[in-house]
Amino acid sequence: MAKYIYSKFRALFGCATAWSKQVLSSGRRSTNGAVIDPLPQADSADTVPLEQGSTSVYHTPTRYGGNNYIRLIKVLPGAPNTMISCIFKSVNLDDPWDYTYTALSYTWGDPTPTREILLDGRNFIVRSNLWDFLYQSRDSGRSEFLFTDAISINQADVEERNHQVALMAQIYRTATKVIAWLGRSTHDTEFAMSVVQNLINSRERRNVKKSTQPSSLPHKAALIRLLDHPYWQRLWIQQEIV
Repeated sequence: MAKYIYSKFRALFGCATAWSKQVLSSGRRSTNGAVIDPLPQADSADTVPLEQGSTSVYHTPTRYGGNNYIRLIKVLPGAPNTMISCIFKSVNLDDPWDYTYTALSYTWGDPTPTREILLDGRNFIVRSNLWDFLYQSRDSGRSEFLFTDAISINQADVEERNHQVALMAQIYRTATKVIAWLGRSTHDTEFAMSVVQNLINSRERRNVKKSTQPSSLPHKAALIRLLDHPYWQRLWIQQEIV
C-alpha cells in the first residue's frame, strides 16, 4: 500500500519544487493548525449565469504567426471579502528567459454556481472551484504569474483553444512548478495528505519506518477516499504533473 501511494504522489509533490500544503488548505491556519479564516461560501447574490459574456477581455488572440504565446494571470493583493482582481500578461514560450510562472492543474467542477472576478478591470466569470483557488492564492500572499486554462485561454475562440491545447505539454513542462488543486480541504483530506507527506519524506531519507506507513484502517480509508477524488480521473492529469 505504501509503495502504491508513494508512486502516485511522488511525481506531484517530490519534484524539483517542494510541495506546498497551502494548496490544499481551506484558509489560513494558526500555529496549532486550526482554520482561522475559512473560504467564504457562495450565495445567491454571488452566483452569475455562465452564459454572460466574459470574452471582451480577450483583445488579441494568442496565436501570432505561429509564435507560441500564452496568457498568464496574476492575482492582485486585496482585502478579504473584496472582489478578486487579476491582470493578464502575454509571454512567448519560445523565449522563456525573462519570465517564470506556475501552472495550475485542477478540475473545472460543476458549471454552477459561478463567481465573478475582475480581469484587467473587466468583469469575468469563473466556476466556483477556480474561484476558491484564486481566493486562497490571494489570501496566502502568492504573487507569481499563473497559467490556468479557463482564464488564460479564450474558451469561446475555437481556433485559439485548439492552438493552446496543442501547446499543453510545453506549457506545463516550461512552468517553474505545477500546483495540483484538489479543492476545498476537509479534515479527511488534511489527514490523508499528512500521511502522504510522511511517506514522501521517509522515502527521500531512504528510511521508511513502519510508523510512517498507512497501516491503520483510518489511514488507508482516508487515502483511498483521496485517490477517488475526481481530479485523478482527468484526461490531462499525467501530462500536467509527470
